[in-house]
Parts: sequence; C-alpha cells; structure tokens
Amino acid sequence: MGKKIIMTAPQFNSLVMEEIGKTIELKYPVDCDKVLLIKDFLDKNFHKDVEDAYSPEGIVVKQPVIFVMNTEGMPVERIDNETLFDRAFHANRNMYLDQNRLNRFVRKVVEKWLEDKIDQNGMLDTNFV
Repeated sequence: MGKKIIMTAPQFNSLVMEEIGKTIELKYPVDCDKVLLIKDFLDKNFHKDVEDAYSPEGIVVKQPVIFVMNTEGMPVERIDNETLFDRAFHANRNMYLDQNRLNRFVRKVVEKWLEDKIDQNGMLDTNFV
C-alpha cells in the first residue's frame, strides 16, 4: 500500500507553484523592430572580437571579448557579457512594462548578437524568447 502525505492547502499550493515554475517557461514571440533597436544600440556602442584563451585543461579555445567604443569608434574599455547585458537592459528599459519579459528579451538579443545570429530584418534563429 502507498504512503500518504498530509499537508495543508497553502503547502500544497506552494509545492504545485514551485513545480510549475520549474517546468513551464513562458514564451514570447520575437518583435523584429525591437530586436533591430537593440542590435543598433549594440552595434553603435560596442565591438565584439574573439581571442585565444586556455581552458583549465590547457587547450586553446576561442573566447569572446567585448569592448565599449568611444564617439570616434575606438575601443575604450573591455567588459564582460553580464555588463553588456546590463547596459543593453538599462538602455532599453522602457521597451516592455513586464520586466521579466524585458529581461529575457534583451538577454536573448544580446546572446544572438554575440553569436552573429540576427539577420538584417531582425529575425533571430529562434521565433520565441
């Protein structure tokens, strides 16, 4: 015979919501015009490059490098991916009222920009963010 678990309604609801949050991920359609706005911001203010680095195993790997550009188009400062995301997020913070949606959208666009996977029409290689 199976075991019984006794819990209160709030405990049950909390457990169910936690599990739903883990398994269900909201998907939003990509808005190409907004993708192009973020891409334009990234293209004007940042430069991406690749450098050779060593992995912990001693293997040479390609590592992305991002530079902030000044008004003359010269690299000024080297930044990491998270800093790039933060700057793109704050520059476009009024794009969506839902901050979760904005966070996911900007993160996906920055990721695809780094991978050169945004076409001239603002289409990503995935239809949903």
